[in-house]
Amino acid sequence: MNSHIDISKIRKLDGGLLIILQQLLQHHSVTKTAGQLNLSQSTISHSLTRLRELFDDPLFIRRPHGLEPTALAYELEPKIESLLSQIAATLSVNEYFDPTNEHRQFNISAPEFVTVVLATPLLKHLKQIAPSITVRFIHLSEDEAYEQLRRGNLDVAIGRFVQSQPAGIALQPYFEDQFCIAANKHHPILKGALTQQRYQSSNHIWAYAESETIEADSGFDYSEFHGSLVEGWLSALTIAANSDYIATCPKSLVVSMQKLMGLGFRDLLTPGGKIKVHMATRQGLTNSGTAWLVEQLQISRAGTVTSLQPTS
Repeated sequence: MNSHIDISKIRKLDGGLLIILQQLLQHHSVTKTAGQLNLSQSTISHSLTRLRELFDDPLFIRRPHGLEPTALAYELEPKIESLLSQIAATLSVNEYFDPTNEHRQFNISAPEFVTVVLATPLLKHLKQIAPSITVRFIHLSEDEAYEQLRRGNLDVAIGRFVQSQPAGIALQPYFEDQFCIAANKHHPILKGALTQQRYQSSNHIWAYAESETIEADSGFDYSEFHGSLVEGWLSALTIAANSDYIATCPKSLVVSMQKLMGLGFRDLLTPGGKIKVHMATRQGLTNSGTAWLVEQLQISRAGTVTSLQPTS
């Protein structure tokens, strides 16, 4: 290896060029990149010229729909993301995060049922210890959540992740839930002996969104039951609360909505598989603010999915 050539190239590749390349790979447009970084289009164009010389490659080809990355540009994208993440982590190693004075918005991706269960205890907790902190809950697909974590646009992703752990992402178990039968508190399914025949012959309302239900986890074959489908469990509970339908839902969600909706619930005759919820962050997390948020999420989780007793 010629160390002189390597050092020469490193000197030419500053952090600003890395950020511009990252944004060009994301937006495929000089105009959008300039707007995102609050720079002139000529600055972006000049930087692109420098990048082309540095990598000895066009990097982007102009097309009617915008800039199309070359094969090398696609190959560089994850490496650039990793470099920027490491730079950000290095710069924030000694950063002190004071939640009592910090004005910051954290971005969390979570499916609706997790948000319903988690948001109230988390926000109540944060109001007491960090009144100037705000939280934005969104829901992204698993792939998109991982991508936004790598880009630094997302602080934490929570969900029922089924893929293998991708490079650059750290996964940890967050909580386990289980399914239960939920219905209007006056529904006869909540009284008396529960048999498979009573359960199966009831009118069911199911959730089908991938973020909400995963067949491999639940163990249910929906085709065996008479019922209808809605996208999310919260919609299923709303219908169950106002009809003779029953919903098979996560117990923690039902408990969260029980008083508000007038619901009752009981355990399944044969419990299905556990609902496994994980938390994802960027690997090697050193940002003190995000590390603090992860800690608060763990604290807020306590008690939300335990000691859940069925309706008598």
